[in-house]
Amino acid sequence: MQAELHRLVSPERTIHRIASRADLDELVEARGVGWQLAGNLRQLLGYDQVGADRTRRRTASGWYLLHEAKWLLNTESRLLVPLFGTVNERLIAMQEHEPDIDDGQLKNLCNGKRKKAIGNWRKLDVAPSVVMELDDGSSITGLTLPPDMLDFSELLDGAAAEPEVHARV
Repeated sequence: MQAELHRLVSPERTIHRIASRADLDELVEARGVGWQLAGNLRQLLGYDQVGADRTRRRTASGWYLLHEAKWLLNTESRLLVPLFGTVNERLIAMQEHEPDIDDGQLKNLCNGKRKKAIGNWRKLDVAPSVVMELDDGSSITGLTLPPDMLDFSELLDGAAAEPEVHARV
């Protein structure tokens, strides 16, 4: 039986491929992670159970599982932006790229309630293969879809690609 491969994302947004508890122990030792965060990471990856007050851990001090990301694509520049955490954390990260976006727009775009693009930004249903093929230790920030990936419609949320323009104040 093959172990499940977890893609763990650090607070610096680097990816770490973890196939076993031993792999996690190596990462914890290499990064000098304290005992409490190490325990939280074991819970995040499912190696340890969480407390009786919840069913699972979604984050551990800025660490996330890659599949928890909400991916936005700028259809003009082809820039991919991974968003993690609360609406406010996602908003802060997204405002680095789109300063005028507000929390309601971003929340609705991320949860699928908003079908129109915001400017050139569209939500992706799945992480593109360029992300899933990254080597251990690679950054997931600043990624763009490669030029040979001309048609990315299968990654989009299925809505018509008609952008909604909002004025800059």
